[in-house]
Amino acid sequence: QVKNEMILEKMHLMSTRSLIKIDFAAIKENLETLAEGMKSGAITRVTITPKQEQMVKEAFLNQNRRDKQQRILRNRPLVILRDVENLLRLVNIIASVNFSKRKIVDGLLKAKNEDVNKAVQLWENLINLRVEIYGRSNRNFTTVKDEMMKFIARTQTYYKNEGQEEKVPVAEVKEEIVGRRKLVGKTTFYEELRMLRESGEVVQDGKRNGFVTVVIK
Repeated sequence: QVKNEMILEKMHLMSTRSLIKIDFAAIKENLETLAEGMKSGAITRVTITPKQEQMVKEAFLNQNRRDKQQRILRNRPLVILRDVENLLRLVNIIASVNFSKRKIVDGLLKAKNEDVNKAVQLWENLINLRVEIYGRSNRNFTTVKDEMMKFIARTQTYYKNEGQEEKVPVAEVKEEIVGRRKLVGKTTFYEELRMLRESGEVVQDGKRNGFVTVVIK
C-alpha cells in the first residue's frame, strides 16, 4: 500500500549511516533476564506516582490542544483516549525492561521519572509520525529533530542577513517547537536537543538559556 511505500522510502536498511556498535551480547543478556523475571512472576504490576500520572496526562493534553487549534487530520481527531493507554503501555515496557536494576516489592515495580520521560518522547514522536502519514499531502517525512534543525538553520540565515551573530537562542527554538507548534512537550524538546548535540548536528553554547547553531557538513 501507498503508506507502506512512504514509510519504507524513509528507512535505511543495512546502511552505514549509524556507526554505533551494537552490543548483541548485552541485548541478549537483558532479554533473558527480563524473560526470567516475567516467568517467575517477579513483576505483577508497574505503578506510577500522581506526579507521573500528571506527566502522562499533560503529554496527551498537549497534543489534544494542538489538534483543537490546527485540526491537523481534518475529519478525525489527532489523538483519542486510547492513545493514553498506548502511552502507559510504553511506560510499562520501559520500566519492566529495567526491572533487574530496580527494587520490586510484592510484585510491584515503581516507574521512575526517566521511564515516563522516555515513554513520552517515543509517544510524541509516534504522534508526529501519524501527522506525517495522515495529515500531509507530500512524501517528505520529517521528524521532530528535522523540524528543529530547519528552524535553527532558517533563523541563522535571518540573523546573518540582518548583520547579527548567527546564534539562535535555545528559548526561541523551544518557543517555536513547544509553544507555537506544540510538536512535543518541554522534556522531549530538551532530549531531542541533546541528541542533536551528541550527533554533532548542532553546537550549543551555554545550557537552557544558551544558543545553538547548525553544523554545516
